[in-house]
Amino acid sequence: MLKFIFSAAFIIGFPSIGIAGSPIALGGPGGTQIYADPNCAVRPVTGAEGPAPARKMWIDCEIDAKKVTLLIQTIPTQATGRGWFRFDQRKEILGDVLKETEWRGYEQSLTYQGGSSGQLGPTTHWHTKGVVCLNKQPCHSDGPKLQLVIIGWEHSTVALLAVGDGVLEEWKVTREGAEPLVAQIFDFPRSVRAMIASFNFQAILLLNPGDYRLPD
Repeated sequence: MLKFIFSAAFIIGFPSIGIAGSPIALGGPGGTQIYADPNCAVRPVTGAEGPAPARKMWIDCEIDAKKVTLLIQTIPTQATGRGWFRFDQRKEILGDVLKETEWRGYEQSLTYQGGSSGQLGPTTHWHTKGVVCLNKQPCHSDGPKLQLVIIGWEHSTVALLAVGDGVLEEWKVTREGAEPLVAQIFDFPRSVRAMIASFNFQAILLLNPGDYRLPD
């Protein structure tokens, strides 16, 4: 019997606060949650964006002199099955999320670095990432890093967009006392990657594998 439980810890309403101490679970739009790094602050959301965390939540991070902004927002399309996430539509999907942000048009300049999709129980997930070239040819790993994650089920579809500075990490292996360079990867700082990996719905299973609903 398949059972999976996600932590239901969350906070309702977000002033512009610094998050001190250990990572904290923040409740976001559409019944989602994310564990925020202590070096991040939640930006107030007003006006047409709707009261936080009803529609949008902005998180600004500065970690080791690297600045990254995360946007969590509900999207109208219901992603209720793996077939909804088609990679030939990734530019269109990304453009729909970016169109109301300062990064509008980035989908036209993105050099893609991969992605994935899958389904676990009632939830579907999809992600793509890359480097924004910003008129630099050839494109090098010095533009803004971008990653889009979308999760959905029958009640809600929510996107997480991360844009900001990346770091170049080297992967090495030890062989016969030597450490040859295997690869270099340009990605967000490790703590930002951990935040993105923690993004999910607050609670999926309450009573049994056939009883799925968001907390009231």
